[in-house]
Order: sequence, then C-alpha cells, then structure tokens
Amino acid sequence: MELRGRDALVLGATGFLGSNLVVALEKAGARVRAASRTEPRDLDPELGGALRRSERVRFDLCNAESVARLVPEEGFVFLAAGVSGALTSLARATEDLETNGRGVLNLLEALRAKRSKAKVIFPSSQLAANPLSLYAAHKALGETYGRVYEQAHGIPFVSLRIANPYGPRQRRAGGAYGLVRYFLDLALQGKEVPVYGDGSQRRGYVYIDDVVRAFLLAAEKGQGVYNVGADPTTTVRAMAEAVVRAAGRGRVTSVAWPEDARRVEPGDVELDLSRTRADLGWSPCVGLDEGLARTVRFLRGS
Repeated sequence: MELRGRDALVLGATGFLGSNLVVALEKAGARVRAASRTEPRDLDPELGGALRRSERVRFDLCNAESVARLVPEEGFVFLAAGVSGALTSLARATEDLETNGRGVLNLLEALRAKRSKAKVIFPSSQLAANPLSLYAAHKALGETYGRVYEQAHGIPFVSLRIANPYGPRQRRAGGAYGLVRYFLDLALQGKEVPVYGDGSQRRGYVYIDDVVRAFLLAAEKGQGVYNVGADPTTTVRAMAEAVVRAAGRGRVTSVAWPEDARRVEPGDVELDLSRTRADLGWSPCVGLDEGLARTVRFLRGS
C-alpha cells in the first residue's frame, strides 16, 4: 500500500487504535498529524518516537470549530477518537451521543465546508447492524451520517466493524472496555480471571496489528462497510484460559452473570469476512496465542 508522502490525520492519536495507527502510518512514510484531546503519559519508545516525528495538535471532537481547524484538503482522516464500551454508553448516554454521534457529524460538516477530498476511515461496532447498547446504536448513526455525506457531498467514507480488538497500548478500564486487557491485568497479578456463566459465547478476538492493517488497506482501496474480526472465533472461556497460559499466572473461575452485563450480551458474534477478503485482500494473520504472547511482552517491557 502506498501512503508515503500522503496526509494522514489521526483523531484520537493517543488512544488504543489511534496510537497504533500513528506508529504504522509514520513507518509507512505518511505525513502524520496526530490529534488528541489530552497529552499522553507513559509513552513507550516506539510510540514516543512516532509522535515526535509527527505534527502534534490538540483538539476536541465535540467542538465543531476545533475539528474544522484540523481537516485536510486531501489525504485521509482516521477517526479513532470516541467513547468505547457498551455498559459505559448506557451509564453516560449523552456523552456517548455527543462523541460517537455529533462528533462524526462535526467532522463531516468540516470536510464539506472545506470541500475536502480527504477520505474518512471510521471504526464502527461489530453490532452496528443490530445494536444492543447505545454505543453500537451511535456507531450505526455515525455510519449513516457517513453514507449520507458521501452520497450528498462526495466525501469518501469507509466503515470498519471491528470485533474484539486487543494488544499493546490498550488502556486499563476495569473490564468496562477491553476484556482481554482486563483479564491480562488480573492474570499477571496472579489473580482470578472471572468468566460470566460458562463462557461459551463466541467472539472474534483480533490483534491490533491486524486491525491497523485493515485500516490502511481501507484507506487505499476500501468503499462501504467491512467486517474486521478473527477466523476462527473463540469462546470467552477459551480466551480466558489462553490469557492465563500467556501470563503464566492466574486462574480462570466462573461467576454469575451481573444483570447489567446480561442485558447487553449479544450471544455468539461471528462476522462474515468474505467481503473484506475480496475487496481489501485482508485476513487476520496473528492468532490468539501469538497475539497474547506479544501483548504480555509489551506489558512486561513497559
């Protein structure tokens, strides 16, 4: 893929997805503008170096003027800023709408006003087609905004419905966001890793490097909506057991379902990757055991 010399704006450049995009785009030779709301802390050397070689700017996705100052006339915009988590969205409904809904609208309006030719690559929810939480509903809203602005104003917009990403630079959040990271934190401390019920529901745990590669391919040649997940999928319990093996510590236990978690539980989620393979030439390359081993090495090193 040829990104060398192209403008690439990463919104949310110090978050999980955004930080890994900055590293990959900088390696690819893109002219990276790394936009974040807050200053990052505890940077690993690779990310720190990539950010120093990029143009750093502060912004607020919920502030239309802040976004308008940043949008490029051409190139790519990776919209990695936002609020994540199904339960979090139910507890902070207005904040989730402002960020994951109005924030997307702010970006598209800024691009329209500037008559920009930049292409937007948008991280959506694997449940956008059938939302069970406000997070998924607002991601579906963002997809809809993108389709409308692409048809009405010619702004290229690609959505990637991501399964369950994990890997280096995923933040701690006490289980509300990033279950793999939460389980790793517990296991590395030698604690119990709690699985709700029998843990038989299937998920597509996809390593962050594979996710980033899908984003770069989507920037190069994507159109419409693509699924990004694992093949094959894995049960939650099997993932927890793999986490314990990778950490070399901890123990998997079964606990009763909390009522709030049961309300947003979708059951098995297995994404069809056929269109992603055909259009982008993308398939996941990093298996769960290898991805967890890489993540553990990163966490121990940092």
